[in-house]
Order: sequence, then C-alpha cells, then structure tokens
Amino acid sequence: MPRVVCLSCSKEIPETDVNVGEGIAFCRACGHLSRLVEILDTIPESGVLAHPSEPPTGCRILDDGVETRIIASARSSKAAVGVLFATLFWNGIVSVFVLIALGGTVQAIAGSLPAWFPSPGNMGMPVGMVIFLWIFLLPFIGIGLLLFGNLLTTVGGRCEVRLRGGEGFIFTGVGPFGWKRRFDAGQVKSVRLSKTTWSKNEEHQPCILIEADKTHRFGSLLASERRVWMTSALRQLIANS
Repeated sequence: MPRVVCLSCSKEIPETDVNVGEGIAFCRACGHLSRLVEILDTIPESGVLAHPSEPPTGCRILDDGVETRIIASARSSKAAVGVLFATLFWNGIVSVFVLIALGGTVQAIAGSLPAWFPSPGNMGMPVGMVIFLWIFLLPFIGIGLLLFGNLLTTVGGRCEVRLRGGEGFIFTGVGPFGWKRRFDAGQVKSVRLSKTTWSKNEEHQPCILIEADKTHRFGSLLASERRVWMTSALRQLIANS
C-alpha cells in the first residue's frame, strides 16, 4: 500500500488509521477525515507525494496578506523543441497555400499582382475558387495558430490559482494573456488529479480538477511533478482557508 498522507496537514497517516473497507483515512495529528480515493488520486506514477513547502523548480506560493497565489510554470525546453519543430513544419506548408489565396485575392481586387508579391504571376483564379480556397484553409490556419499558442506556453506559460477571501480564480496563459475562470473557494468539495474531458491521440491527458460551485479542469500542460505539487498545495491552502 502506498504512503497515505493527510490532505489537510500533509502528515503521514499510519495503516492502522486507514479503513480500506470504508474508504476513509483519519489523521490523528489534525483530526481531519479524508476519503481514501482522493488521497490516492494525488499519488503520481512515482508514488512520491509532493509537499507544499517544497515546491519544484518553476513553482511558488506568494502571499501578501490579502491574496494567495499558487503558481506553476508550464515552461519546458524539451517540449518547446518538439512544438517548435511541429509549428514550423505545419505553418511552413500552410503558408504556401495562404500566399496563393492572398495572391488570388489581390488579383481579383486589383486586377494584377505587384511585382514584389511572393506568389506566382498571373494565376487567373476565378473569384469562386479564391473564396473556396480560403474556406478550405480556415481549419488548417486554426491548427497552426493552436500550435503557435502551445509554443508560447512551453516557452513562457503558467498556471496560477488566486485565493482572495471566498473567491478563487484560475488563470492559464502567457503573461497577461490567457483564460481566467472564477470559482467559489468556500464551496470547494474536492481538489484532485484527474483526466481531461478531451483526448489527445485518443488518450485523455492528466490535469488538476477543482470541484466547487462549478467543476474546473486545468494544468494539463504542466510537468507531472509541478501538477502534483500544485494539487497538494491547493488542497492544503483551501482546507486551511
């Protein structure tokens, strides 16, 4: 059986205080009663639990007395190299067709292409073909933009949870740009490792789940060590707030 650690005070709970049949664990140090399934959900493949006071590289907790910020960086040089290659490869191919569509658009409007325009000369594309080409390219351009967004995330992205009074905010993005969601910190029922509702290569990705007035999933782009640490930190901070 893996180590069972209290979700409130992070102290180890001996096997004698773990009731597997009932699915609960009692911490004598702080008197907190935890569901065993939630404790086991925080154990990564390595079997080593993260302690909030020992953040891995790229993670930290900031508290100014008014607001507490739990921050985990999504930076990863290894992932950035792979995403950079995929971004350049995909957008390099798509850009050829975008130039053709731009050339056809300019030619349809102005009647001819400027000499400096990096596209074949008089292509003679009818307006209907130009419109069809743009519509056809839209999903490919969208994928290219998503790849570029992922590249920015692996270079300077972060996941951040802010706790202020009874309010909680989840931010995922780069710098000031990103996705912000609110939750009621006073109604948090569960904070645990989970899986995304969407899949990549037919596999659901690991993430952090906060179950409050609404259910929020985030942190799928974080390294496993940072994700586990952030889950442990959130459980302790929310439980003590």
